[in-house]
Amino acid sequence: MSVNIMMNNLAAISGKITPNFRPCPGNAGKALCMTDLAVERLSGYTDYIPLSISWRTADIMNYHIGEYIWTAGRFVSYNYHDLEGSHLNLSLLMKIFSFLDHTAKNENNIFLDGYLSRKPVMRTTPLGCKITDLLVAINYPYLQSDYIPCICWNNYALEASQFSRGTHVHIWGGIQSRNYKKSSNEGSICIRTAYEVCIWKIILPENKRF
Repeated sequence: MSVNIMMNNLAAISGKITPNFRPCPGNAGKALCMTDLAVERLSGYTDYIPLSISWRTADIMNYHIGEYIWTAGRFVSYNYHDLEGSHLNLSLLMKIFSFLDHTAKNENNIFLDGYLSRKPVMRTTPLGCKITDLLVAINYPYLQSDYIPCICWNNYALEASQFSRGTHVHIWGGIQSRNYKKSSNEGSICIRTAYEVCIWKIILPENKRF
């Protein structure tokens, strides 16, 4: 079977299948559904990374809740609208997968070859750490571009904050999830989850240096 793997946007992760099967937001739910893969970090924190899969694959995975799989594919993005406004949906579009022994080590790796779609923004945490937010556009010949939020820390953050919009970057990192609080129009507080790529290495391919 031929598998279309995008080499400028390639993620490979492994983790535990969760029972949170649901339709994809927006029109994508007609063809695909979603679940989450629980991927444990070395620190012990667990990222719940969303997978976009076919309904047929969901039927198979539903019989293996709590088991471990390895999967590879493309980290995709699209915007959808609901009563609360516009939202960016991010997920790993699964192309291949295989079941693993429960003792297998968790993997969480992604490579992106793209361009900065806006000027980087640097901020400082309450503990004094520097973080720079990047939005990376991944372009394809026959598909809509993906826009992937990325973050880098400390020395990388200082350097990346000087990049300009349109800079060509190669990025290696891992997909992570984080929860944050958001106020609704009625004034109540709800918990949301954001997904982004935590950068381990970044280079500018034109001059081969960071």
